[in-house]
Amino acid sequence: MKQRVPKFLCLGLIMRDILISGVPELPTHWEQTLVGKAVRSDTGGGAANSARTLGRLGAQVSLSGRIGKDSFAAQVKRDLEADAVDLSFLKEDADNPSGVAVALIRQDGKRCFTTVRGANQAYCEEDLASICWEAFPFVLVNGFFQFPALEPELPRLMEQMKAAGCCIAFDTASWDPSGRWFERIRPFARFLDYLFANGAQLYQLTKKENLQEASSFLQEEGVGAVVAKLGAQGSVTFCRDGGQISVPAFPVKAADTSGAGDSFDAAYLFGKANGWLERECAQFANTVAGLNCTRIGATAGVPGLDTALRLCRNHYGTFTENHKSERKEISHAAGNIYPAL
Repeated sequence: MKQRVPKFLCLGLIMRDILISGVPELPTHWEQTLVGKAVRSDTGGGAANSARTLGRLGAQVSLSGRIGKDSFAAQVKRDLEADAVDLSFLKEDADNPSGVAVALIRQDGKRCFTTVRGANQAYCEEDLASICWEAFPFVLVNGFFQFPALEPELPRLMEQMKAAGCCIAFDTASWDPSGRWFERIRPFARFLDYLFANGAQLYQLTKKENLQEASSFLQEEGVGAVVAKLGAQGSVTFCRDGGQISVPAFPVKAADTSGAGDSFDAAYLFGKANGWLERECAQFANTVAGLNCTRIGATAGVPGLDTALRLCRNHYGTFTENHKSERKEISHAAGNIYPAL
């Protein structure tokens, strides 16, 4: 049997999420008790979310990161395998627990996280030693601020990726607890073909309140395309050649925005890998991210490819891609779980 060669590599943050939804407000003091409506446990973390999205869309995808050797790790592996994610480069760490994120989700879908990095903080160059970069035309680095041990080696590793012909995409996917932001990214900014970020992250990275100024700052530092993810306002792609593409959001009633940005990244790169125009990539990414927000969980609402394409065409109109999926949608992603449009 011919061995499957993965097309995408997602590397970085892997967490076990504990999501408490329906929380009316954030606590105002330590002794306060808040009452939520529901709780869910699922696999999350920027790299894992993007990998699960790509797997559910039918892409060939591998995941590189660290988990512990505990009950959370077993659940993480089970979820990833269910979405057809290759785990050849996933390391189990006996010295550290799996990373855990506890999310409070407000009734309008907004959320905040408290995290324990766990094994993510030990993720390092050693974890990437067996990877042949030539096998991966697309590499997504996701959750950068949560695995500091890899940081010193990233410039050299990305230079190797570029020499191997990789398209490198990057998403911080979280807040920088050190407050240094772009100073930590500057050493490898010139290797980034795509930088994905939301409005708050772009401001922290550049200290520019205007999106155009923020993208110009990053591109002057060597970044290729900057893709601003703006939630209900859609997305804006600032292309390498100076072009600017604004795409309105895919309209949904949001239940949980956790993981939406990670699924956006994955869907955008899925389009690039299939030769779509930048506008089509953004339309498809907005669709997948929007649908993801309709259910509680970092990837719970991610659709299969046929559903995503159909709803994308219905909303945005002409869509010129010719890709046809030969893979059936995964059963738990199917069904009438999306709003009628």
